[in-house]
Amino acid sequence: MISIYQTIAKHLQLGESVVLATVITTEGSTPRKAGAKMAIFSDGTNVGTIGGGSAEASILKHSNKLLHNGVAIIKECNLDDHEAADLGMICGGQQHILLVVVAGNAYNQELFQTLGNINYTKKKMHFVTILRGTRSNFSQVTLRLFAQNMVPVDLQSNPVTDEVFQMPALPQLPIIFETVGDHTYLVETLGFQSTMYIFGGGHVARPTVATASMVGFQTVVLDDRSEFANSTAFPEAQEIVILPDYDDPFKDLTIDENSYIVIATRGHVHDQAILSKALETTAAYIGMIGSRRKINSCFKSLKKQGVDKTKFARVHAPIGIDIGSETPEEIGVSIVAELIQARNQLR
Repeated sequence: MISIYQTIAKHLQLGESVVLATVITTEGSTPRKAGAKMAIFSDGTNVGTIGGGSAEASILKHSNKLLHNGVAIIKECNLDDHEAADLGMICGGQQHILLVVVAGNAYNQELFQTLGNINYTKKKMHFVTILRGTRSNFSQVTLRLFAQNMVPVDLQSNPVTDEVFQMPALPQLPIIFETVGDHTYLVETLGFQSTMYIFGGGHVARPTVATASMVGFQTVVLDDRSEFANSTAFPEAQEIVILPDYDDPFKDLTIDENSYIVIATRGHVHDQAILSKALETTAAYIGMIGSRRKINSCFKSLKKQGVDKTKFARVHAPIGIDIGSETPEEIGVSIVAELIQARNQLR
């Protein structure tokens, strides 16, 4: 999945300036929450979304003006009850959106190339927008990138004030917008992309990988059969791993709180072996395909092997949200819907 930062980097490489719109605060019911982004380019095209409707139309209009004469500005967008209903919400809300002009210079080109690759570095970073001036019309903007310990990773020579390091909420919140002294800071904590590890390259795996990739998961397919797990069958997968067997399925894998494990091999024995090891990880999600009878049998067998029965509460089984799925494509949709649900609950 191409990130908004990668698309911005391509335009900056051409020397173009870009307007980056970020939702900084919301009240009431809004289609997108704080952190949602949209980039607007000089040719009138855009990528990303802050929710559509009149708010987005207003931002597009202001972005065109800002590109030609401005630095940064905050716009307030209100969603009335009628528009909220059209977007599937009960009542309207309010969004505050920061619009920043990103100049197409060498520094920003390198910065956004780095931002575009964050998901593949497996490191968390802080993207800091430093603003000077009034909120109705900022006069100066500086973009910085810091590692998780707030050590700068860019080439910016202008030092950031110490105020940003002293924000008490910095380690806990994914986005902070705060004015301290003469500066206003937008601090966004960016983590690497959630990764779905799907064990088994069968019929259900194909639509599951395609759908998961579409909604922002990196996908890794693991199987012991190369005729099933290959780039022809899974063109969207970031990685395909051919396992010698399922005895040590997580060897050489980095499984952590951003990992989502889907167990869908061709056999009960393989699924059980993988589940046993999966329960030892810190994965955000563990799901196993199969009937309730198969799942109960698997749990009973693992319990006899000494696995603490309380660990089974972590397992989503039968896997997926119940939408009455029958075909592999429908099952894939139900699995990915549950992955999205689990991911959003962690945010």
